[in-house]
Amino acid sequence: MSDKAQRVHAIGLDKDKNFILTKQYRYPIKTVVIDVAGGVPEQNESTQQAAEREFFEETGYKGQKIIHLGKCSIEQAKADYWLYEYLILDCSQKGKIHGGEKVEETEVFKLPVNKAWNYIKNNRIVSCHSISTITKALLYLQIKK
Repeated sequence: MSDKAQRVHAIGLDKDKNFILTKQYRYPIKTVVIDVAGGVPEQNESTQQAAEREFFEETGYKGQKIIHLGKCSIEQAKADYWLYEYLILDCSQKGKIHGGEKVEETEVFKLPVNKAWNYIKNNRIVSCHSISTITKALLYLQIKK
């Protein structure tokens, strides 16, 4: 497949209408950031499986239903590199944060859905990839009302 999955993002939604995100210090920009859980699929793992695994590893949460929100090109001028985005519904805590990589010191951040746009607009969420996933999740939830 020419659009080989190279990165996944998963945002969760709990029964109280909070997005389940991560909060961690990012050394290159020297600040704590609010981010969407994500990573790279392992060998023979689908993008959906990778999204569910990464979400659980980074948040300790699992959900009842997963929605594929779409994909976007990350570096279209340089490479065939894609981000597959997912929304996981009806999430609840099922385990501890595994952190994935040793350099990650992650904590769970619950963001009420009705405050998400203000966090983006006021630069409290700064990753363009996280902004894409959160915006798609907001649009999905608006359409499903």
